[in-house]
Amino acid sequence: AVETAAACVLLTNVFHRYGHRYANRGYRYALIDSGHIGENLRLATAAEGLGVFTALRFRDDALNALLGIDGREEAVCALHCLGRPGQGGVGLPVRAFEEAQRSADFQPGPAWSTPEIFHAATSLVPGEGAPPPAATAKRAALPDAAALPLREPPERSVAWAIRERRSTRRFSDAAVSLADLAYLLSLAQGNPAARLAPGVELRIVAHRIRGLEPGIYRYRADVHQLVAFRKGDLRGPLRRVCLGQDKAERAAAGVAMVADIGAASAAGDRLYRDQLLESGAIGQRLYLGAEAIGLSARNLAAFFDDSLNGLLGVDGRREAVIHLTMLGAGD
Repeated sequence: AVETAAACVLLTNVFHRYGHRYANRGYRYALIDSGHIGENLRLATAAEGLGVFTALRFRDDALNALLGIDGREEAVCALHCLGRPGQGGVGLPVRAFEEAQRSADFQPGPAWSTPEIFHAATSLVPGEGAPPPAATAKRAALPDAAALPLREPPERSVAWAIRERRSTRRFSDAAVSLADLAYLLSLAQGNPAARLAPGVELRIVAHRIRGLEPGIYRYRADVHQLVAFRKGDLRGPLRRVCLGQDKAERAAAGVAMVADIGAASAAGDRLYRDQLLESGAIGQRLYLGAEAIGLSARNLAAFFDDSLNGLLGVDGRREAVIHLTMLGAGD
């Protein structure tokens, strides 16, 4: 797919730009941003009738050398191959590489930042036998789960939504319909072909959704249902764990992306990088979908990890929140 694609787009990150603002969390948001940007490219390419293949397994050192960057302060984080479907094999799998075992041959110096160390620890080296990510088994629908209504898709184009996409500065107190929330969730995870990596689950914090009790819900993407986890008004608790940001309280709902860290440990550290890209792609689809139906979105990067994990019922070790997008009516 790489050799026969009409063009390849490589996304790089300069890590100190994120570390300056987010400190040790900088790597998380560098990769999430790459997921947001890459999803714009993938959706725009598909809208033009072209094919796109996102290569998650590539020789980091070789691509960095190709671009003349050092792979430490600046490094390739994503590779997107574009072409016409059926002409050149876009969509075929690329050669696998095994995970680098960095404990013996990689020793960061005192000047290395945390984002730089994270990226080096998830880099790939030549080899064979890297197992593919484990497939997620389809689960049966639960009788007590909330079935989600259908909504007519908006008339707005993908290109329009990308041009108009904004992060709202303030949410109003208006409620959002369950049909609108269901539509956004279907965009976020309803199409298996859009998935970049496994092991990311959505948990919904519902504040003001018409037709849905306030509380926390798990989104079952495989059957398009919401499963109640905890009922109650959580506007105040969510605001507190998000460092007092009023958007966490005033939004109609929050969508938390929960990564299966245990799966990443079993499949190799590289899967954690993939899950960050996947979370960014999900966040971008939420943004664009909200824009298209007249709603607003805002990512919240600042939250107390342990507190938010506890609020959502995850342990922070095998599962952890890595991204949070708030949705609602803009003020």
